[in-house]
Amino acid sequence: MTTTVWGVATKVGGTSAHYDRLGYLTGAHAYRSLALELPGDGVIIDCDHDHVEVGRLLYAELGEDEALRCVAVVDGDLTRAEEPVYFSPELELRGDVDKSICVAREAAMLGLSLTFSPATIGASPVRVRAGDLRNRVDRGKWSFAWRTNDSLLARALDYLGDGYRVEQRSATQIVDMRPRRAPSLAFAARTPARIETRAASTVDVSTQTRTIELVCVPYGKPAVVDYRGRMIEETISNRAFARVEQQPNIERIRANRDHDPRRVFGRCVNISPFHVDGLHAAIKVSRTTLGDESIELARDGLLDSSIGFAVEPDGEVWESRNRRRVTSAYLDHVALVANPAYADARIVGVRDSRLLAGV
Repeated sequence: MTTTVWGVATKVGGTSAHYDRLGYLTGAHAYRSLALELPGDGVIIDCDHDHVEVGRLLYAELGEDEALRCVAVVDGDLTRAEEPVYFSPELELRGDVDKSICVAREAAMLGLSLTFSPATIGASPVRVRAGDLRNRVDRGKWSFAWRTNDSLLARALDYLGDGYRVEQRSATQIVDMRPRRAPSLAFAARTPARIETRAASTVDVSTQTRTIELVCVPYGKPAVVDYRGRMIEETISNRAFARVEQQPNIERIRANRDHDPRRVFGRCVNISPFHVDGLHAAIKVSRTTLGDESIELARDGLLDSSIGFAVEPDGEVWESRNRRRVTSAYLDHVALVANPAYADARIVGVRDSRLLAGV
């Protein structure tokens, strides 16, 4: 017998309190943001944080009200529980976590428990349905209007899909359902503020015009990169920058040195997201001292092509805790740097006939 369970597990900014057996408050914590990544091997469901698996987290979403809503399937018949049952998350607090009462910078969910007495203040009882959401036979026993009445379950099933081996699937990340705030680029209404940078090696340089052509980042080739202070293996999908040409004022994407916005030497005049080698770009170099220097260093093979980008919400897939595939991102800027990350990103042409004549 299995049971589908769903409800609010925690809320960003909400307080969790801990009491001893006599009912005295022993500690409390809160956090300012919730990481969307989940453990690569999935999130287990246990009872009262005993770490004995009774089920798996199928779906999690962060709503407009900053509440984390979860859907899980567990062994046993919870429809007969005589007391209200609650979700209680196991969180890793990052930041100021060395005090008994603290507000952490960020929290990451590691596990999820079912309990009669949750630590989260203001938690509400979960809802239950007999059967496994992923099983067509079990869903066939539910009311005809279950999708309308339980929209969270409907979104969970849409996320999981209804195809081959669906009953082995579980949540891989938290889906961000919060409204997007408008950043400096109108296109980036779906884009998080965190900008990541990647670089790679330089080859095949010629000098004819004041244009530098480069493959910014290769597609489908794993690279070991630094991600928020730890090393992971990252792969860029060949559709990751498919919408880059829809960005307004694309000609205003700047080119700088070493990802320093104060060291701008040109701008992008052409971007090709479907180039066979990867994301292809052409930079028009300004007639400045830094521009002349950048052309010469690139021509001599001393600079690498690089980009600054931000992953869109739902634009990444974590295949394990240390393996990420970027599926959708927006381009923030292009740079020339000295340190490689992707071996196949490169400058493919430097053209400046006027400068060459003076050398």
